[in-house]
Amino acid sequence: MKKLKMCAWYLLFMAALHSAVGVIMHFNPLVAVILDGAGTVAQPHLDRLAILWFMFSGALMFVVAFFALWSVNQTGTMPRFLGYTFLIFGIGGGLILPVSGFWLYIPVGLTLLFHHHRKPAGQPA
Repeated sequence: MKKLKMCAWYLLFMAALHSAVGVIMHFNPLVAVILDGAGTVAQPHLDRLAILWFMFSGALMFVVAFFALWSVNQTGTMPRFLGYTFLIFGIGGGLILPVSGFWLYIPVGLTLLFHHHRKPAGQPA
């Protein structure tokens, strides 16, 4: 359970790192989105749309991390499918965009797959 809880905290760290990188590296477009919006359909601002999606994906990463913490605290484990999902996501995203944080999902996926345990049959959930 301790390794699974560490995975959940690692996911939370990744979400914070992702959001911080977005704010630091794309500060001007982010401020422009806040002040003026992302543009219109006729005249989209691609830099603003990019940072908008970057920040929304960071928010979703926080949701996944908090779900992982909740799952470990409530059940003592996380769903096994998350291990496969993180592994595929990390490898696939890393191959598509090699200089990225996608690679950070691989250790989480492997840890979930190798340290996953189920409650014995007949025990209450």
